[in-house]
Amino acid sequence: MKQNFRNKKILITGATSGIGKNILLKMDKVFDNSIFYVVARNKSKFDNFSFKLINDFEFINFDLKNFSSADELIKKIDFSRIDILINNAGYALSSLPGTTSNEDVVQLNNVNVIFPTIIMNEFLLKNKDPKSEKILINVGSLAGYFPNHTDPYYSSSKAFINNLTLSLKKYNEHNSLYIKLFVPGLTHTEFFEKSRYTMSHKFPRLLGQSPEKAADYLVKNLYTKKYLLVPKLINKIILRLIKIYNIFIWVLN
Repeated sequence: MKQNFRNKKILITGATSGIGKNILLKMDKVFDNSIFYVVARNKSKFDNFSFKLINDFEFINFDLKNFSSADELIKKIDFSRIDILINNAGYALSSLPGTTSNEDVVQLNNVNVIFPTIIMNEFLLKNKDPKSEKILINVGSLAGYFPNHTDPYYSSSKAFINNLTLSLKKYNEHNSLYIKLFVPGLTHTEFFEKSRYTMSHKFPRLLGQSPEKAADYLVKNLYTKKYLLVPKLINKIILRLIKIYNIFIWVLN
């Protein structure tokens, strides 16, 4: 795929903090004469750094927890004009399993599963030209590759995204629309520092990375042939071990 960092229209969800924010800032540095469409609910967070952006941007104020207004979001975006889509928005619950309300579970799945799927589907529906060479990136998680008893709702939602993305990659492999799964691994963001099951505070050098490093890796591999993007050797090793473990468990059962 030929690299082209000019005249692009780029849609990013959840780009007001963490990895999403750093992806936006990194892409803003390398892209020229482009437009960023940022879908998020906290405009004040975006205003804190949006003045640094070189390219044009449009902030689409929308709460992805609210499925009832899904049509409203779709009407705000002309997906046929989007060149690069990055489904980044996502979060984990702070309450323990068995104490979580039904509303919290529904809202988590709206953000982590339902809206990424809807946005992805709209993008695919509106971009059927086999010569388009557009890019779709879903942000998955290592947590989606194994059962996680401390946060089953988050890990299950990411398992859906991981599997759906790789399935779509197979389905779409004969077209020029490039589908990639980004699995950043342990990244030192506000999201992970608040998470119950991370060890980021214990092993920051061994396991973790900065959101800037994660964003650098993603942007570096935007136009490569890789469809599974996993930064850092430790994350690649962990992913391989998880896959071996899953096979082992399947054989035993």
